[in-house]
Order: sequence, then structure tokens, then C-alpha cells
Amino acid sequence: MKHKITLLTFSAFLALVLCSYRPGAAHDGQTNTTGSDGGTSACGGGGCHNSSLSSALGTTLEFDSAGTPVASYVPGGSYTVKITATNATGLTLSKFGFQMVSITAGSAGGGSNVQAGTWSSTLPTTVRNTSTALSGLTIPVIEQSGYLTPASGTGGAGTVYTETISWTAPAAGTGDVMFYGTIQAVNNNGNESGDRSQQAAPLTITEAVVVPNGINDVTLANAIRIYPTVTTGVVNVKSALSDLSYEVYNVEGALHTQGTLSGSQSIDLSGTASGIYLIRLHSGNNTATYKVIKN
Repeated sequence: MKHKITLLTFSAFLALVLCSYRPGAAHDGQTNTTGSDGGTSACGGGGCHNSSLSSALGTTLEFDSAGTPVASYVPGGSYTVKITATNATGLTLSKFGFQMVSITAGSAGGGSNVQAGTWSSTLPTTVRNTSTALSGLTIPVIEQSGYLTPASGTGGAGTVYTETISWTAPAAGTGDVMFYGTIQAVNNNGNESGDRSQQAAPLTITEAVVVPNGINDVTLANAIRIYPTVTTGVVNVKSALSDLSYEVYNVEGALHTQGTLSGSQSIDLSGTASGIYLIRLHSGNNTATYKVIKN
């Protein structure tokens, strides 16, 4: 028996597919639901779903360096951005989708976002980078390419939805960066009823001030050699100076350790977490600062 599928029926089916939680809204609907310029008010604003917004998801964004939350970036450094929500809606929401974008803070509110930094080309399963060429938007969007399962729980109260994406910081002089994101938690019933979404509060990350080449005093720098600048533990300091002191700071400006050096000695970073550190050396009134990476 043959069945005739009318154009109207096909159109309704297509609309359901494009609006379901499975595809990303930017890839299949040219929609940015993160709350950045030009976006909708999460998925409840006529984007991928017409479902209700819900503060009971508590969606948040976190910016990490080697697993530790930080509030600033070093130009060219490697970081991760994590989006998380927890189900406190009283509904059973067993699957989820999300979107994240990164823009220059200077372009926020101006009507045309400018991409900041670079999202990794290596992404989790069923996550994709929807380029501007595919979406028609002004910035790339990180979003789901298929349904996502919670990090913990099966959809009821306390179920946690989260994704972590690697991100490389932009060049020096870019200034502050803003991250926007939203999570859509769904009940997997085949339509939009009962689904919930919430945007995270925008997260602003400042650009750390790092002196070019790690040096801010030429006189002292000419008297010192520091190596290697990428290390698994020890950083060697070669100098003929006898009154050298040092401090080691993380990229947040927190002091990690300090001490004195005489001649050629080393600074042991083997007990520190992986990440970027600044070593500040002093001799009299002269100071030199070096950036090192601890693997």
C-alpha cells in the first residue's frame, strides 16, 4: 500500500527535526541562544525550542587553567571552558544540549560580536564547532551535534549536565574576553513540551599583563639567563650576581614561593600544578620577570 506524504506533512516533520534537542541550533537553524549580541533569550525565545526558561537549572560557566578556576588568561595560553547545570526543576530531563561562544569584551553590546581566542579542533563526542560559514552568524558556536547524556544522574532531581571544551587564548592586546552559554535540558518525549533551558551569567576573563619576552628591565636581563622556560620541574637561573632574590606567581598573581639565589642556581617547580607561572627576579632596584610553563 502506497502512502502519500504531503508537502505540509513533510514541512511539519522537518520543523520538528530542526527544533528537537538533537541538532545544534546554530548549525541547523542559524540561531545563537547563548545571550550574546544577536542571540535569543535561551531556547525559550523562539530559537531551537519554544520551551520555558528555568532558573532551577542554575547554569554556570567556569574558566580553568590546568583544572583550576582562574579569572585571567595569558595570551596564547591553553585553557578549558566548562558549562554546567543541575536539575532542580522537579521534572525528569534525561538528555541535554548546549551552546557556548567567546567574544571580545569590546564587541559586547555593539550589535556585532567579534570572536576571541580559538576553540579546539578536538571536541567531545557529539559536540561540534559550528563555523560562521555554516551558521551565517558572526562568530563560531560550540554546540551539540547529537543528544548528550548527563554527567551524573538519569534525569531526575540532582542530575548534572556538563561539557568541557578546550580553548586557546588570543594574541596580546585583545583585552578582556566574555563567554556566553546556555543549556537545554529535555525529557526526550519527541516534542518540545516539558523541556527547560537557562543561560549562564556572562563570564568575563581579563587579559593578564605579561611583559614582552618576560623581561621588564634590560639592565638586569642582560645579566641573567633563565632556562628552560617549559619544564617539568626545575628552572635554572644562570647569573654572576650575588644578591638575587625571586618570587614565583601564578597567572592570578598569587605568590607561590620565594627565596634568594647566589650565582647559578635553580628554582624547583616540581611541586606545583601544571600551568603558567611568572618568575620575578630582583637585584638592587632592578627587576626582571619571566614567563615559564610547568608541564
